Amino acid sequence: EPPAATRLGEVAAPTLVVAGAHDVADFGAIADRLAAEIPNARKVVLDTAHLPGLERPAELNALLLDFLATGGT
Repeated sequence: EPPAATRLGEVAAPTLVVAGAHDVADFGAIADRLAAEIPNARKVVLDTAHLPGLERPAELNALLLDFLATGGT
């Protein structure tokens, strides 16, 4: 308590928010909120639906490796 959704501004870790351009609207809204409320979060929208790891694994892996290599900057 309080719910995590009300404490997003407290997240101190580098955060990568990955969303699918063709996912349902609710998930896009959640990604928008996470990116807006988590300090210094980075949001990337891939040309996928709900499962970017299955739909575009090479693209997602490259994105994740770059994020990790740069420390999330």
